[in-house]
Amino acid sequence: MAGKRHKKALRQLSEQEVAKSSVLEITESQNFPRPPDVDRLELYDEQSRIQETCEDADLLIVGLDYVREIRGYEDTKYFCDLCSAQCVANSIIKHLIGFKHQMNCLKKYCCRSYNWVKDLDKRDRRVDRELKVQLEEAKRLHGKGRIRVFEDVKRNQRSPELYNPYRPSTSRPALLPGDVQGKKTDELTVTDEDCLSRDFSDFYCKVCDSHMNNYSMWESHARGKRHSKNKKKAPIGLVTNSNFIEAPHGTISHLEAMIYEQCGPNDIIVGLNFIRENQGENGDLYNCYLCGSVCPTIDIIDHLYLKKHKTKYLEKMLSDGYLNAINEISCLPIGETAREGLIDAECEKLIIEFGRGRPVICVTKNTFFRPPVLQNHKAKDPVGVGSFKNRKPPHVSGLDYIRETRGYVDKEYYYDPYNAQCAANSIIKNFLGFNHQLNNLKKYCQGSHRWVKDCDERDKRLERELKFRLEESKWLHGNGKRRVFKDVQNFQKSSEPYNSYQPSISRQNLDIQNRKKAPKGLVTNINFTEAPPSKLSHLEEMIRNQCGPDDIIVGLNFLRENPGVNGHLYDCNLCGGVYHSMDILSHLSLKKHRTKYLEKMHSDGCHNAINEINGKCILMVVIML
Repeated sequence: MAGKRHKKALRQLSEQEVAKSSVLEITESQNFPRPPDVDRLELYDEQSRIQETCEDADLLIVGLDYVREIRGYEDTKYFCDLCSAQCVANSIIKHLIGFKHQMNCLKKYCCRSYNWVKDLDKRDRRVDRELKVQLEEAKRLHGKGRIRVFEDVKRNQRSPELYNPYRPSTSRPALLPGDVQGKKTDELTVTDEDCLSRDFSDFYCKVCDSHMNNYSMWESHARGKRHSKNKKKAPIGLVTNSNFIEAPHGTISHLEAMIYEQCGPNDIIVGLNFIRENQGENGDLYNCYLCGSVCPTIDIIDHLYLKKHKTKYLEKMLSDGYLNAINEISCLPIGETAREGLIDAECEKLIIEFGRGRPVICVTKNTFFRPPVLQNHKAKDPVGVGSFKNRKPPHVSGLDYIRETRGYVDKEYYYDPYNAQCAANSIIKNFLGFNHQLNNLKKYCQGSHRWVKDCDERDKRLERELKFRLEESKWLHGNGKRRVFKDVQNFQKSSEPYNSYQPSISRQNLDIQNRKKAPKGLVTNINFTEAPPSKLSHLEEMIRNQCGPDDIIVGLNFLRENPGVNGHLYDCNLCGGVYHSMDILSHLSLKKHRTKYLEKMHSDGCHNAINEINGKCILMVVIML
């Protein structure tokens, strides 16, 4: 009796009891907080739209006292405080009869049974039996409950009209800053409602160029520092802080081109009018406002085939007033494969009526990037002289990096960036090869090259990306113009190319003329002069002594014999090698030398089958020649 606890209890009984909730602020649910500048009012006299359905249904439903109905948006939303769950009208009943909600109700009404049931397996029959018994008892004692109804009203709105945050900003009267801040000024400020755009199915901030999937994300974004900073900088006209601007009229859509090439006419592709195509120097990005996703070029076609995208499209069309059966399909107890077939059937009906749509095209603000436009467009044709001018393949590009060198037996082509050397009959094959296309992709589009270089050559996406990007570079930069070089003798002022296989008389006269024209004290860089025609070649003597009449020896007219004190050297201009007298006969019997000879004769007009046969048939062709 003399203890502190007893005296404290007596003191509390002597004072008048005061309810703590009457002096504290109302605690709001954290599942869906109240938006800024909005008052959430509870409608005590209003009955929920699903209250009568829950009472008439022969289902085990309890705990409706913890469910809130929020009005004031495009559709009514429901929030369960017991489960911290957010539902829509066609999913709230499924949640109320679900296992999670029933377990939370059991924890609220009968904690002793909950402690026993929570440790059992969900598939145990005793769990269903205990839940049914205890929830039936709670239903008998407390009833099913009553759903609380709320509506969101603008804080300074005096009329009873329902506040709708999705209404365009032009329908609301502009407020002076003095009405809010107590200051008088003639300038108008930009509010959060002015920054919000609902042109598509997501939440778009005009001043930050950001897309949000739901209103909660928009609220978090509106409270952030970045949004507040951009809102202060934004003028009354609301200039969008974006790296992309709307493309000019007539700009080619890359997405429509891919759909035309890769998809069939009967493929189910919908919702293109809800996609924004952002064309940039390093590749394209696609914003799907239906699904709230961003896809690169390689994934956008696969995204359009997804069941999620088609479902979102049907739900959006239904909310806009175009009737379809997406709500009935979602509630059917069937498998996903059968459900996807029904969704495709509904999408096909809308395609017949409205079509696939067209994407919104935006381009980067970079002034050096110009997208291809359909109006008054002429393809850029490369200008240059060459043997393959009229034989260009459709996707040849990168000719600016090609050097054509003349003056030898045949023309040679060099690919400057990667030091590749090709002959006239292999340059086209090099252009169409994978390495050349990959190097061009690295030059023109580094963003696509980063992921293409790690892909397998057999991947279909790789071939599709290469074809698309190289065609785009051809539209923007053209095929290019190759550079032409000529090899002439030192101090030769004429445009005639130097040819080491020219007849000896003209070669000797040319040498004499060059020596006369050369400045005083300078000599030409030639260590060998052509021998008289009557002199017998050492190579011909070796062939006569060591080779038989049936041996295949060709291409002697492309050899130059250089006699010297220490032996003879032989220049083979077909193979580009220098050989000693002890190695020259072995070189003449090589398959490489004979192949080069056939290629040279074919390029000079002597037709043979070197391009159609393999290496095993070279000897047969030489015998036929």
